[in-house]
Amino acid sequence: MASVEVLFTERIGQLTGSTRSSDPTWIRSVDAMQWPLLNDTGRWGVMGVDLGANTEHSDGRLYIFFGDVAVEQDRNFPGFSGNPNNSDLVAWTDDTKVLRHGGHLALGWNFFLPSKEQGATESSGQPDWHLCSKCGGLFWAPNDQPSGICPKGDNHQPIGWNFVLPSSGHLRVNRMMSVLRMDSNTTRKDGSSTCQMNR
Repeated sequence: MASVEVLFTERIGQLTGSTRSSDPTWIRSVDAMQWPLLNDTGRWGVMGVDLGANTEHSDGRLYIFFGDVAVEQDRNFPGFSGNPNNSDLVAWTDDTKVLRHGGHLALGWNFFLPSKEQGATESSGQPDWHLCSKCGGLFWAPNDQPSGICPKGDNHQPIGWNFVLPSSGHLRVNRMMSVLRMDSNTTRKDGSSTCQMNR
């Protein structure tokens, strides 16, 4: 019988789970190491799961079959699903790379970004910001052309509305945008995006 040698293990992050508590330690969706959860499954009533088996399907997705799901018991909580305790959960992903520490953790204010479709003009700021059809990120797409570097490969592909990023001349907006710098996410004009935790 062949022997097996374990070389090393590396913790990437917590795949499932949820936190909701008045305790300041758990007010955000973080795991026991204070890293952002890879998925806050509480929104679907899944507070935690037992071990899971996984398999790669011919459609390119990795399917994970979890057992013994701990479900939300509070009927008044928005995440209540009505599913029985110890039910089963099936999840899938088509990501080929894992964001370390869960990627980004949203903090602070809820910002609203105007678009040309909603009446914003070039005098409001810099136009030609679009969502990417591949990764869902916001990037600068001059003349609606693919640009930047998409984490899903090649360039970002613009779809949807043409957002206008408020810029100089709008003092109140500039103060608001300075708060955005406190977030770990940095979006550049070339469309690239990095999380400081991942450096």
